[in-house]
Amino acid sequence: MRFSRLGACLASLYLLPSAICVGIALGATTDQKGNFVFLQLPIALQIALLDGMGLGPLMSGLGWASAYLLIAVPTAMMLYMLGSVVGNLLARGRS
Repeated sequence: MRFSRLGACLASLYLLPSAICVGIALGATTDQKGNFVFLQLPIALQIALLDGMGLGPLMSGLGWASAYLLIAVPTAMMLYMLGSVVGNLLARGRS
């Protein structure tokens, strides 16, 4: 399997802002409510989707680190795979 630059770009576009939000939340410059908002921002859409599928109660007891492992890591992997597939399709179209 080849390295996909497009996949890495898509995953980075998700992971970099996520890391920035977590860094801000863990910094001493925000209050409790601000920390919650910054921790929630990168995974809010996925949590809403899981809640809509009826899996919200499974997520309610998780800490932030566990939620990020269960949500952010697979999201980044899916974005990488999507970029890889699109990159391969574009490469085939050029040849």
